[in-house]
Amino acid sequence: IENCPEAPAYTVAMKSFMALTVQRRRWYFGLMKNLWNYRKVINSKYGDLGTFVIPVAIVSIFLAVLVTVYLFFKTLFSIRSDLLFLQKINFDFVNAFNLNFYVFERFLFLYFSKPVIIFVFLFIGILGFYLYYASRKLGRLPGTIINLFLFFLFFAILFGFWWIVSIFHIIFTKQVKWR
Repeated sequence: IENCPEAPAYTVAMKSFMALTVQRRRWYFGLMKNLWNYRKVINSKYGDLGTFVIPVAIVSIFLAVLVTVYLFFKTLFSIRSDLLFLQKINFDFVNAFNLNFYVFERFLFLYFSKPVIIFVFLFIGILGFYLYYASRKLGRLPGTIINLFLFFLFFAILFGFWWIVSIFHIIFTKQVKWR
């Protein structure tokens, strides 16, 4: 088995979110089945594929699922706790949407003072520098900026979501449908 990272590959985009979810569920089912059937490939005998590519893929999938589940429940319990607190202090929910500078400042402080957010912006900055360098080598592609923005905004959440859907689908369904 060989891995050729230089091989050109592309994916035809799905026309709906449901079609995309079915496609990803099919891909992830195939990946899990092949990883199980060919688990002996995770070995230094198979070069970079067995030593680096597959183990990193497995770790990233595990972390994506773990972080997605953790953030979902953490957010759920945080919202519940905040609502109970606001109810206890007789918060006026009717006028809650009147925004002022304090609300905006609190939001900025709460989210942008966390080290994780700072590292995310650092990562995006480094990646942006790399993409700028790559675009100078390859030339400008139309729509790249907005597509990258949407990719960064949604893909991490969707990646974990698709894996969770795929795992549940595999556990409770034996067959994968094509459409």
